Amino acid sequence: MTQQSSSRQVWTDQMMLDALHMRDDLSMSAAKIGKSLGVSRAAVCGMFKRISDDEAKAEGRQA
Repeated sequence: MTQQSSSRQVWTDQMMLDALHMRDDLSMSAAKIGKSLGVSRAAVCGMFKRISDDEAKAEGRQA
């Protein structure tokens, strides 16, 4: 049996703020944001989706 190592990236508050700045102010794509932060495009898209879901929940609307 082989042991799998987890390379799961933890999103710090600063990384999230940087990613939002790159998306909203610099109009960078998820792929470019991921490359800049050292994570995958999918990780960036997932983080943006979770933020969107959290905002919707806080506002009392369906995600």
